[in-house]
Amino acid sequence: MRPRPAHFQRLGVLGLVAALGMSPVWAALPAAGADPLARLAAPGGLMGLASWYGGGERLNQRTASGNRVSPDAYEAAMWDVPFGTLVKVTSRETGKSVIVRITDRGPARRYRRRIIDLSRRAFRELAPLRRGLIPVSVERLPETAPSPSRAPSTTRVP
Repeated sequence: MRPRPAHFQRLGVLGLVAALGMSPVWAALPAAGADPLARLAAPGGLMGLASWYGGGERLNQRTASGNRVSPDAYEAAMWDVPFGTLVKVTSRETGKSVIVRITDRGPARRYRRRIIDLSRRAFRELAPLRRGLIPVSVERLPETAPSPSRAPSTTRVP
């Protein structure tokens, strides 16, 4: 392994980040003790990209909450949000929205801009599956909101 130049060793990580004019990734992350639902309560909700899952690769497996993976359910995967939380996902391109329940963990943390993985059915309500990724905003719904399995999407297309 090649040794680092002396000026990098003297700066340290924070000094190097400041010298290169980069903002550290951890500056945008919530504090360790911060309520994860507070991010969803911001005006306009949490914005980022949504992807989809449930195309047959995991149909016999269970989600992190213990439920079986169901591509036809209104479910989603999201980090740091408690299981069972209802969220409203709105496409920022079309304005269409869908209500889903958080039942799994994801998307992988290495994809920084992806904030939610939707089930195949929920994604199809917002955009064609071939898109793969769409810009969305995610808002938390109150506990008294109707269940996604009983209430149709606000923009159901036959």
